[in-house]
Amino acid sequence: MPHRLRATLVAGPAAAVAAAAVLAAGLVGPGTAGAATTVTTAATAAATRAAAAPTAASTTTTSTTVPVNPAARARAETAISARITALHAALATIQQTGWFAGSDQATLETLVTRDVTGLTALGTTIGTETDGTKLAAEARSIDSDYRVFALALPEVHLVRAIDRMSGDALPNLQAIDRDLKAGIAEQSAEGRNGAGALAAVSGLDAQISIIGRATTGTAARLLALTPARWNADHQVVSPYRAGVAAAVAALDQAGRDIQTALQDLR
Repeated sequence: MPHRLRATLVAGPAAAVAAAAVLAAGLVGPGTAGAATTVTTAATAAATRAAAAPTAASTTTTSTTVPVNPAARARAETAISARITALHAALATIQQTGWFAGSDQATLETLVTRDVTGLTALGTTIGTETDGTKLAAEARSIDSDYRVFALALPEVHLVRAIDRMSGDALPNLQAIDRDLKAGIAEQSAEGRNGAGALAAVSGLDAQISIIGRATTGTAARLLALTPARWNADHQVVSPYRAGVAAAVAALDQAGRDIQTALQDLR
């Protein structure tokens, strides 16, 4: 094997790829589960009563406001607080991430900040609401208008993983792939059998393709999703989660393919 290839690959690239696989897997951990905690209250029908006038010629209707249930208000306020806390944690994670591609970081910061602002205002409204019927509708909007756990937080974690693989792991794999192929060519020129390395590199090419398909343009499409889209289709995030999982598995397999190729080239 050429000294350059040995120095580049044996000294650590395979271990680096394996470490990248562990990191990528960590990026799509529990934060992507997307399990929404829903706090809603049943709408209370408005009570009305009609008062009959002394004559059939006129009728007067008087409506009464449904009282606010203090327990329902408390549940709604707790739900808002939990979501705002989670969003602040996500914002800190976004700002501490150093590998976002293009405008992904700015877009995520805007999405998260918008939800914090909206939920804060909604919390103020709920805290001063005097109509039980309106309070029930406002409580339902905590989920239907924001989808923090089902959409916003998965977007943060999945985009982090996608950008890490597309901007770091994938270019590294492509560089290693080129060096391995150069090594195989030199081995062949020396009359040595490089069938094992060639098969391993073929496998590496396949894993690189899987990662490329799973990450190319994916972040932009994911960030375009809205709560309304999720309300219409609860599985709208599932393809992105599955794509990232496939890319992480491919990254892990790529590390094994590299190790096999290196062993054959020694």
